[in-house]
Amino acid sequence: MKQEIREFLWVATPKILGGGLQLLFGLILLRYLGPSEYGTLAVCLSAVLLADAVLGAGTDMGVLRLAPLYEQHDPLRSLQIQKAAWALKLAGTCILVIVILAGRPLTQGWFQQPGEQYLLLLTVVSLLGLLALRSAQMYFQVRRAFAFYGAIDLLHSLLKFGGITAVVLLWVPSPARVLAVYALAPLVVGVAAAWTVKGLLRGAPLGLPALRELWGLIRWYLLTVALGTVITRMDLFLVSLLGGVAEAGIFSAAQTVVLVPLLIGAYLAVVFSPRIMPLWKEGRFEAVYLRFQSRLGLTCVVAYLGALLGIGRLGELFFPASFQRATGVILLLLPAALAALYSFPWTVPFLLFARPRFLLAFDGSAFPFLVVLYAWAIREHGAAGAAVVSSGFAIFKAAVMQFVAWSTLQSGFPSNAPMGSSPAFETVRSVP
Repeated sequence: MKQEIREFLWVATPKILGGGLQLLFGLILLRYLGPSEYGTLAVCLSAVLLADAVLGAGTDMGVLRLAPLYEQHDPLRSLQIQKAAWALKLAGTCILVIVILAGRPLTQGWFQQPGEQYLLLLTVVSLLGLLALRSAQMYFQVRRAFAFYGAIDLLHSLLKFGGITAVVLLWVPSPARVLAVYALAPLVVGVAAAWTVKGLLRGAPLGLPALRELWGLIRWYLLTVALGTVITRMDLFLVSLLGGVAEAGIFSAAQTVVLVPLLIGAYLAVVFSPRIMPLWKEGRFEAVYLRFQSRLGLTCVVAYLGALLGIGRLGELFFPASFQRATGVILLLLPAALAALYSFPWTVPFLLFARPRFLLAFDGSAFPFLVVLYAWAIREHGAAGAAVVSSGFAIFKAAVMQFVAWSTLQSGFPSNAPMGSSPAFETVRSVP
């Protein structure tokens, strides 16, 4: 337990600092950018997070399922799998660039004005930088070297927010200038960190067997994560498309505040995800999972009650007059963030490892109904309507995921006949 606390602190301390700075600078930029400009910036950054979740998270979940089990028996294979992830991310980004270069109608739909393709190109560079950063951190996450993981995060935050400070002090902030900082900071830190690790970008060859093995595993992950992430993040895009970028600015201001529980869930998942497969195989995962989820559920209820008491004062202190409507949206959107906090540390990674087809089927069934609900709610109630739909679906999905995770745990670790030759490969392939 002491080791887990230390590892969590190595991850959480720089991320809490980064999350706090993200919140602070988001509130600062509200005073320089109007709702329309802030909405434009928010759509671009949300597109980065959406694409990173599809290309990055889906690929990295495959690495986390394969590499930790290979690490003890075949460390070279573990490195080759991580390098294969780099190659797949780069290929996906190149395809995205081609789509964006031909996407003038997409630009006009999102920003509701022509001539904004340069913002989409900056968005792609931001994505490439974030993918590079995550892959460099994955090397240390697999090895549970969380001190180095945290150091990379800290360096990235210092460079990113130092750059935004320079923009605020030396120039007039604009979506393009802020987005340029978001593009350069992770790209510089990610490539520099990966280059210093022997074997990650140099040394270990990119083997075709590792590439085929990773691709064969992550095809389901990419589909599952892509659909789940689109459902999670499409609220802002639909608000921008159906309600206008000014309404998207209000919605995004609320998201800036409720981002905190999401970040905490992500921090915990970084530490816990590499442990899931070994704990499950050893028969210890069920007890750990139930104890943690019961305590986390109580924490989420207390957090929402605290928000109900303090939200009015928060809006008066931090939001300018043009963004005061965001305080009400915060209360409507916070349950979605707390549901994500409850699900992310253990449940979502576990289901991606054990039941990826369930998540794909669930989100695929819900998607058309959600689009209709969002369209009606946004046209009738704007940002507040989108927040209600987001929270309602998030709570329902979290409850279903807990039930399925519990049912899966009751069946124990699968022992059906595997394919492959090495022990690590057999353990991974035995999970359906």
